[in-house]
Amino acid sequence: MRTLEFFAGIGGLKAACPWLDVQAALDIDQDARHVYTSNFAGSYICCELSSVHANQLDEYQAELWWMSPPCTPFTQKGKRKDNEDLRTRALGHLIQLASKLGPRYLVIENVPGFERSESCNQLQAVLTQAGYETRTCQRCPSQIGWPTRRQRIYLLAWKRPIYEHVEERIERNWMEDPLKETISPPLPRNLSEFLDHSITRSRNPELWLDESLYQQCRLSLDRVNLADAQVTTACFGSSYGKAITRSGSYLWQDNGYRRFSPREVANLLGFPKDFILPETLTCRRLWNLLGNSLSLPIVRELMQFTLTNE
Repeated sequence: MRTLEFFAGIGGLKAACPWLDVQAALDIDQDARHVYTSNFAGSYICCELSSVHANQLDEYQAELWWMSPPCTPFTQKGKRKDNEDLRTRALGHLIQLASKLGPRYLVIENVPGFERSESCNQLQAVLTQAGYETRTCQRCPSQIGWPTRRQRIYLLAWKRPIYEHVEERIERNWMEDPLKETISPPLPRNLSEFLDHSITRSRNPELWLDESLYQQCRLSLDRVNLADAQVTTACFGSSYGKAITRSGSYLWQDNGYRRFSPREVANLLGFPKDFILPETLTCRRLWNLLGNSLSLPIVRELMQFTLTNE
């Protein structure tokens, strides 16, 4: 399926759904482009998405538009300025273009709260006027056995007619309660599977929290310990490594708490082991890019409707 990946970041959609024919990835971040092009072939266009023209997009004749717009206008940690936040302009602009160019499908990923926002109300009104049907669902990788939390809202819009097998997959994978009709719940995976066991305090001292900083913030830290077989990490945000609290979890190891490495965060997001994280980028920058990316196992499941009918 010919696809355009907007707010592409490091390529979460392409990594999750390699069967999609991604014609172009578009974003403004040069470091994200560096990670993307280190892993994937194809076009990555660095541009201001609020200024993209219809004729630039029309030439791709894409059936699917994927969008992961900035979440700060809707997140609890932000000021929740909603459509008054300048960062929502690009999404509004792209929805207006979609209403004119008419891709068959659109998918938007964002944080809980987005679905109740004025921005979401406005874009759904535009899409309905253009003949789209929409559905939203909320998903977290912990629902399918992954030892990490990353609650996200997904909005799907489509134009009829669509094939019967596509509609069946949408009904199955986009239901309100994903476990409602599951015969046996998914087996939980242990956090240890996702860790880099070569990391030690002597080899990677930069990952460990300073004791004075730990004592200052310990009551508000999300602390995890492998002694708990059912432990799950908090959501790793783009501020991990900069903000101490409400940005991710810290692991007890070698008599102290440490940050998860960028590779470990990538593992928990579902990126494959051979996904390249360029050594020219700092840990802080990689944490930032990963925090803005996707939960690949959830995206892979939701996007099953794009598979060709066997």
